[in-house]
Amino acid sequence: MAKAKVISYSNEVRPEDTKRAGQTISPSLYPSEAHPQAVDFAGSCPRCKHAIQVRKWLVVIAGARRISDEQREKISAELDRHGIDRSEGDETFDLVCCCNTAHPKAPEGKQGCGASFRVRVVWP
Repeated sequence: MAKAKVISYSNEVRPEDTKRAGQTISPSLYPSEAHPQAVDFAGSCPRCKHAIQVRKWLVVIAGARRISDEQREKISAELDRHGIDRSEGDETFDLVCCCNTAHPKAPEGKQGCGASFRVRVVWP
């Protein structure tokens, strides 16, 4: 496999990145399809082609600025205890490249190439 070319950072929104993300990013439900708490996205950035991996939580608490993964898992278990069904869903996620490659012209503290794209996840 050819090594991905390092491109300059750009936060320009390009529709083709969202179109391409369908082929380069694979979503999977965590910890299971029957009781999802989050969606794990893995693959390569549709713009820079470097490896990315990110988790987006399905259980979100409005107003909670800092909540740990362990706390989210406890909240999800509580939802299960109350019979709240999360076995079906249709969500669209806005993702930003989070590759570990240094891209020229990246603002200080920014990771990735700056590409933003949407990925729709439907389950079961």
